[in-house]
Amino acid sequence: MRVMITMWAWGPSHYQPLVPLAWAFRLAGHDVMVATQPRLTRHVLRSGLPAMPLGTDDEVSAAVERFLKPGALPRKVMVGNKSESRTIRDFAQIAEAMAGPLTEAVRAFRPDLLIFEETTYAAPLVAALEGVPAVRHLLGLDCLSPLRWTESPALAELTERLGLGMVDLAGLVTVDACPPSMQVEGDFRRQLMRYVPYNGTAELPSWLDEGRRPRVCVTWGTSMYRFEYYDFVAGKIIDAVAGLGVDVVAALSEADRRALGPVPGNVRVAETLPLGAVLPGCDLVISQGGMGTTLTAAAFGVPHLIAPTLPDHKVNVGQLAKTGAGAVLDVSADAAGIAAQVAEVLETPSFTDAAHRVRAEIAAQPLPAEVAGRLAELVR
Repeated sequence: MRVMITMWAWGPSHYQPLVPLAWAFRLAGHDVMVATQPRLTRHVLRSGLPAMPLGTDDEVSAAVERFLKPGALPRKVMVGNKSESRTIRDFAQIAEAMAGPLTEAVRAFRPDLLIFEETTYAAPLVAALEGVPAVRHLLGLDCLSPLRWTESPALAELTERLGLGMVDLAGLVTVDACPPSMQVEGDFRRQLMRYVPYNGTAELPSWLDEGRRPRVCVTWGTSMYRFEYYDFVAGKIIDAVAGLGVDVVAALSEADRRALGPVPGNVRVAETLPLGAVLPGCDLVISQGGMGTTLTAAAFGVPHLIAPTLPDHKVNVGQLAKTGAGAVLDVSADAAGIAAQVAEVLETPSFTDAAHRVRAEIAAQPLPAEVAGRLAELVR
């Protein structure tokens, strides 16, 4: 079977969650191709999968830049005589730019199945146009589950221009690797899958197996520095946590490392080191609450303190808090206040107990290999 996997090139965080399923298909003997804009192809190649560039980076750059603008921009825009979420409008414009190149790629590769990242709305439209079964793959918590094409004026316009009727943006089925206790409800067909952390590749340092306990990881994602309204508070958190005398690992992007400056002696800076390598030896992770960080911590049973910045971060910490495995970190507090919040989580067994329950829940879900088999059977 020929399987095409596609996503628009926001960054590796929108690609990495799809890698385990892509590899499951490949290991089962299927022909797998990843189609995305050129800016993301190097990340695809690093994961050991083949890449097919779609169009040019310029076709999505304008929409990407709008995502990075200050939060003062209007949350709603007008499309014709209807209002629409600015975020969905941007996703729709990306879909419009991507539809042509993706159609060409589908006609060239001739996939039997098209798997798409949840905000890549061009994929289900092109799949319908070309008569290819489409499967949606969530990044984590499904913040956009209520959206259907009829509820988006911009997407409805694009669908009409393509000469299509009703197209379900959820595809035939949705692959969901978020543990059910954390997931939001959605009225679509769901295929659960075990979350298998893939956060990139790196040479692992020997100190990962060294150091005193407890160990706290402070990380701030891979793309927050790109936002114009980005407030780098990881340095403040690191200084506060280091004052507790614990072993601190600062797992940061290259840009965040430059912004960090000098650190206390009990802090190790791990620049671009995958969280999947760092978190197994940690007792607590502190982050902004991105999808990848949240689910990787959950998969390893690590309690999580989140200082949310973006809307999806707030959804993530809200759902995580319901399980008891995490809580909101108030970064407006002074160093003593932040340290007190961290110490409370480290000293309260219920956080670790809840994190272990979530880990067990994740481990009980079907492996990517089993899901690949089920999807292949669905296509047949």
